Amino acid sequence: MEALKVYLRKVLKFLIEDDVGKKFFANSTAEIERRIESFVKVETAVAEIQNNTDKHYDNVYAGDKIVTVHELQNNISKTINWSRYFAHIFPEEVLAAVGDLSKMEVHVSIIEAIEKLEALSRNLPGQVFADFLQWRIILNYVGFLDDRFIDARFELDQFLQGAQKRSARWYECKSSVETVFSPILDAIYLQVLGVHVGYMDNLFNSTKWQKYYKDLYLNSTMNFPEMAKIATAWSFQENLLQLLEPIEIEFSGFIVNGFYYALRNSIVITAGLLQGAFFNTSFPRALNYGSLGNVIGHEITHGFDNNGRLHDGEGRVRDWWNNETEA
Repeated sequence: MEALKVYLRKVLKFLIEDDVGKKFFANSTAEIERRIESFVKVETAVAEIQNNTDKHYDNVYAGDKIVTVHELQNNISKTINWSRYFAHIFPEEVLAAVGDLSKMEVHVSIIEAIEKLEALSRNLPGQVFADFLQWRIILNYVGFLDDRFIDARFELDQFLQGAQKRSARWYECKSSVETVFSPILDAIYLQVLGVHVGYMDNLFNSTKWQKYYKDLYLNSTMNFPEMAKIATAWSFQENLLQLLEPIEIEFSGFIVNGFYYALRNSIVITAGLLQGAFFNTSFPRALNYGSLGNVIGHEITHGFDNNGRLHDGEGRVRDWWNNETEA
């Protein structure tokens, strides 16, 4: 905990240095410590709620409920105006399709956690709550600031995770580009790879991607934080638009990964995995098949673990095991 406080103290110190006119932060030891204690107090309380209400992994869907926004507002979480919240975040197309927001159904996973978090928010002193919300904004953008902030975060990562080397700025920028433009990079990667692998049906459909990115406008006069903010807002809206049509599940091909996807009862082996010890055109076929077969065999077992077994052959959530098998 002390390492976290040291990090937060450094962040505030840098912000105070940059706030020459003292419009936002007072150079006061008492205020700095108050802000830090507010953050730690709320984060600790939230962590305790999450820990105490976390579901047993044997059934992650136990206790899930489908309720209307009206029921959510009046029976579960009365403090937040949920209709106003959804009206604010939904694209116009979604709002038009939904109509009466109070009748919209939502999936609530852990009702007890929502109730306890609401009670926490009601009982927090106003100054503590304000400090915490300001921290969430600061920490959300601190990664876009200069090396003082990045180095401070790396020192915290060294303590918490044993990090050995700070990621270069270009690498962080590359990761952001990969997140936003993964379909385009997928197509380029597969063309360069030159290996016959499976890919999403619409990966090389330029018309689809032109339509998909039509509302995302970036240009070379923008700085990185500006572009990241615009891209994040655009991505959020695109995710919400999926409420209007069946979700088309797509996976980035250039990442190095292999996994079992329970909602489709499928195993995904990305093109990015086809390198190194897993695949090489100069290897004997038996070695390539064996290494990938090992990955596939491992992922098959996830179809029958505590989460995978809760999905049937079509990926639907259904407990299809009999009592004898479950025991």
